[in-house]
Amino acid sequence: MEAAGAAVLVSEPATIEICADKGRSSRWLSDNGFAVPTQYSLDDDLAEVRRLSPDHWPLFFKPRQGSSSVGAHPVGSLAELEVAVDRHGPGVAEELVVGDEYTMDCWVDPSGACVGVVPRLRLATRAGEISKGVTVRHERLESEVRAILQALPGVRGPATVQAMMTSQGPRYIEINPRFGGGYPLSHQAGAWYTAALAAETMGKPVDPAWFSWDDDVVMLRYDEAVFVSRASIDAKLR
Repeated sequence: MEAAGAAVLVSEPATIEICADKGRSSRWLSDNGFAVPTQYSLDDDLAEVRRLSPDHWPLFFKPRQGSSSVGAHPVGSLAELEVAVDRHGPGVAEELVVGDEYTMDCWVDPSGACVGVVPRLRLATRAGEISKGVTVRHERLESEVRAILQALPGVRGPATVQAMMTSQGPRYIEINPRFGGGYPLSHQAGAWYTAALAAETMGKPVDPAWFSWDDDVVMLRYDEAVFVSRASIDAKLR
């Protein structure tokens, strides 16, 4: 890519390896002092989850390297977990936490400093992406997410961190070193990470104002049906 004149902005391989594996990322977060849902080993005979008492169920299953919430769902029994493993592979099973779900849209500059964090509350999701949401000031989330991204080795550019806000505080459930599907909400609120992306790759100054944003900005997504004639499509394809 660089040989062709295209600038590539991506986090270091060590960061990608941690974030791409749901089990590994949860262990990294826990080892570095950040609260996560309790995870249980899904070894060949599911020995650990077989020993769980009934009050530990339901659990939450997700593929180890999944995306867009494909295959991620609550499982209410060992039998349901076995079906999930058969369909999606070993994956991870963890404590089912209850609370508001937040995604933080972040920007990490070339020095490794996290200079932008926009928490957005997910009011509704569809196909694993936010369909309704609102930007929210949340000092604890903003502070902890900055610490997470500055502790990770080699994060650069866009990143998203997801958390469930429980009655005991946040439980971090995912880190993605990329733009999130709901970034347009943060952009509309004033966090112009795409401007920072363009400036950094062209070696131009980055305006600190691009990381300022407004809270209580709401995004509502919808589908729109488009109707055309078959003849018009065929004509365009000729």
